[in-house]
Order: sequence, then C-alpha cells, then structure tokens
Amino acid sequence: MPAYELRPASSHKPENEPFYVDYAKVVDVALALVRPAFAEKRAVFFFLFGYPGTGKSCAEQPVWWRLNAEGMPYSLLRINSLSIATRQPASARRYLDEIADEVNRPSNYPLFIFLDEADALAPDRQLHPSEITVCHWTMNLVKELRQTKMPSVVVACTNYPDDCDEVVLSEIGPSIYIPETPKSALETACCQRGVPDYQAVVAEYWNLCLEQERVPFMRPLLDAHQNVAGRWTDSTTAKDRAQSLFDYNAAPPRAKVEEYEHGNKHRSERIERAKRLKDFLVGRVGKTQQGGRKSRRRS
Repeated sequence: MPAYELRPASSHKPENEPFYVDYAKVVDVALALVRPAFAEKRAVFFFLFGYPGTGKSCAEQPVWWRLNAEGMPYSLLRINSLSIATRQPASARRYLDEIADEVNRPSNYPLFIFLDEADALAPDRQLHPSEITVCHWTMNLVKELRQTKMPSVVVACTNYPDDCDEVVLSEIGPSIYIPETPKSALETACCQRGVPDYQAVVAEYWNLCLEQERVPFMRPLLDAHQNVAGRWTDSTTAKDRAQSLFDYNAAPPRAKVEEYEHGNKHRSERIERAKRLKDFLVGRVGKTQQGGRKSRRRS
C-alpha cells in the first residue's frame, strides 16, 4: 500500500463505487460539519474511530463522494500513516516532505485529507518519545490548515484514539464513532468480491454472530473469505458458506466490543485535560517571554 495517494475531484464517480449508501448516518454527520466550513472557506477537522475492523476506511470514501456530488469539489489526499511511521527516519521524512508539497499546492484545493491509522502519525509522546518528530509534523499540518483561507477537511481515522497525542486530540476536535459495520456494507463487500448468493450468505453470517454473542464486522468477514472461498463448490449452500466464514475468523465477542466502547467514553475528559494543558503552556510561554524582556531592560 502506498504511503500516500492523491485523487483529484474529477476522479469522483460515486455510481461506480461501493459503500455509497451503506454509511449514510456517518456521511450525514460529517457533511453537517463540512458544509459551513466550505462556505466560509476554512478548515474543519474531526476523528473517525471505532473498534478494529468496523470498516472506517469504507466510511471515509462516501463522505468525499457526497461532498463532490453536492458541488464541493474536494481533492482526496489519502495518507497511510502506519506505512510512513514504520519506515526509516530519512524515508519517512522524504514522504512527509512530499505530502507537505501536495498540501501547499493551491491547485489541490479544496482538499480532503484522510489520515488513516492516525495513532501512528500522532502517537502519544509520553509513550513513544522517539516519534516526537512525526507528531510535530502532524500538529504543524493542522495549525497551517487552520491559518489558510482555503477550504480543507482533515479526517483522522484510528482504532485507538487513546494512543494519540493529547495535544493532537484537542487540535482536531470532534469525533464520529462507528459502533458497527452496517449489514448493507457487508452485502456490498461480498457482492464486490463475487460471493454467490451474497445476500443469503450475509444473512446467515449475521445470524450466526448474533447467536454466538459476536459483533459482525467487515474485516473478519473479508479475511475469512480470502482464505475459504477456494474451498467452495457450486453445491455449497449459503448456510455452509456462512458457517465456513464464521469458523475461520469469528467476529469479535460482544463483551470485548462493549469494553472498547466503555473505555472510549472517557475520551472527552482527555480532550478537556489536553485543552487545559495547552492553555496553561501558552500562558507559561507568554509569561516567560515577558520576564525575558523585563530582564533585558534592567540590564
């Protein structure tokens, strides 16, 4: 997977793309944030987060498609944060410089930036002090976009918002939580991959998950399909297909997902703490500068 990819607004063709209506609720919330920002020619930032495998990357694209469909011609800059963060420092810096060039290119605006695996590009510096340079880059990107008069959208997507730096959390702001993969999105994915009788297969898979206290998510289903589809024959029933998918890579237990949800209820408290810390540091820097000027006058 490339470290980043730029798709111009002219490449927007929603009629040929999957997941266009599957994440309608997410799209509606996102557009409510973006529409006024586009009209006022300013940047808007938000998080997209949820349990691993819910299909967050699938939800991001329909937001971009709807923006273009409504006459807001955003280019899409998709950044694979994990790919960058795991490279050697010199290589990571080169990619970050290339991305900065794209961000600074006026012809790319309005610009829709999608930071996938944002916790890798904006890690908690208390836990990962070696990644402080990458974290600073992310913070500078956000600050520069806030100051520009060109409309832009930054969506930071992550499974683990608590692994992100608190200052970055406070800078980016609101979040959209994806609690589960819509059933229609599973059907779209199976149809796209040529699963025979895909609607019946998804229905059986969905029921198996509910019976076994599991939460049906996108990634477990697709991973299983990649490994078991070769064993199916024309005589394999939809129920048997669904059972083989479930047996190979069962969806996560509901209790584990609920534990994840409970842990993220405290995220708003972390953001408030980060804002107070930011205000304190800004005030402290201001006092230091004033003290420095006074001491120079006395000398």
